[in-house]
Amino acid sequence: MESATSWEFMIKLMRVRLVLNFLCLVLVLYSIGALFCLAVFEQGLNRSTDALLVDLISEVRPSVTRSDECPTLKAWDRAARMENLPVLATIQIFSPKGKLIESYGPNGVDVLTTGKVRVPGENTDVRSSYQPIIHQEKECGYLQVQVSTAHDDRSFSELATAMVLAFPVIAGLVAFGGYFFVGLALRPVELTMDLLRRFVADAGHELKTPLAVIEAAIETLEAIHQEHELVETETEMMRSASKRMRGLTEDLMFLARVEDPMRAFEKEVLSLNQLILQEAKAYSPLAESKRINLVVTVDDLVDVFVFAEPESFRQLISNLLSNAIKYNEEGGTVRVSLERTGTQAKIVVADTGVGIPETSLAHIYERFYRADKSRSRDAGGAGLGLAIVKAVAEAHKATVEVTSKVGVGTTVSVYVGVANKSLNG
Repeated sequence: MESATSWEFMIKLMRVRLVLNFLCLVLVLYSIGALFCLAVFEQGLNRSTDALLVDLISEVRPSVTRSDECPTLKAWDRAARMENLPVLATIQIFSPKGKLIESYGPNGVDVLTTGKVRVPGENTDVRSSYQPIIHQEKECGYLQVQVSTAHDDRSFSELATAMVLAFPVIAGLVAFGGYFFVGLALRPVELTMDLLRRFVADAGHELKTPLAVIEAAIETLEAIHQEHELVETETEMMRSASKRMRGLTEDLMFLARVEDPMRAFEKEVLSLNQLILQEAKAYSPLAESKRINLVVTVDDLVDVFVFAEPESFRQLISNLLSNAIKYNEEGGTVRVSLERTGTQAKIVVADTGVGIPETSLAHIYERFYRADKSRSRDAGGAGLGLAIVKAVAEAHKATVEVTSKVGVGTTVSVYVGVANKSLNG
């Protein structure tokens, strides 16, 4: 039982692609936004810490005195000890040549530096800033202040972790919501396709009656012409046009049935060998009339079975043979073969005809598309043959491959899963 069609597959594929494209766009924008937010947050932390360093330097600087011509904070240190004031920042005095003279508070970096640096021997970072000590308009040393960045680093890490953890949550919500809303957006498209499919089926049914009337009228005219021994050129043209219209109507109705999602395929076990041999025999007169050598390489003793609907799969093989003969050159060859490779059967129909231009290969499954419109019209083709082949193949979970070269010919390969003869439809 199958109800999936190329229309349904196309809609589902379109829906998934739209969701994936939207999801990728949202996640890319989220990633860019997250990186931007982290960069802004880090800059804000750095500016805040640098402002704190400037304030500390301004606070400590008045306490710097001179001893033996060198700047010192020993008096400040004694006062802080007496009042039991904790020194939370690293405060350092350097000589004019950049040599560390005094250091108070936690361990820091023993060189003049600015910005964020790693403390040697410790898994911690500090942010550092310094200013020259001016005495009598001369630099007599440097005052440097450093504070730990552990709190800032922890805040930055927590924000980054939150953004990373939010990534899959946002992806899931966007995918779920996107699939739902894309489904709503594509609903009119699905309805339009369904209406189009119904229109084609209904139009085909409605055309059958006037076609029958036209054909009956043509037969009456032919009888009158024969009775009066008149030339039947006009009636022949009318019958040819009527035959072509009937073929087109039947193809449209068949295509509409195959692609109807509400239609259940009544499958049964078929012998591909016998099916191909029967269709090849039916097309032998057409091949002979065009002096085309029809070569069938099918073993009629070892059957290859498939689980398929007889009518539609027969139509698939019929269309392949019809195309190969119609678009072949007089005196050409059509080769039909069947082989089994593991769990798959491979049907190959190759011709030595006009071939298909490479630019047209991407469009060959489109309805009414004809690579060479004038030749197709002369051959009686309406451009539905390969569209039907593709639809039937998809309904049976088979695949179709087409290779062609202009002036050399075209090869169509159909791959379908084999079935056990004991299966029941």
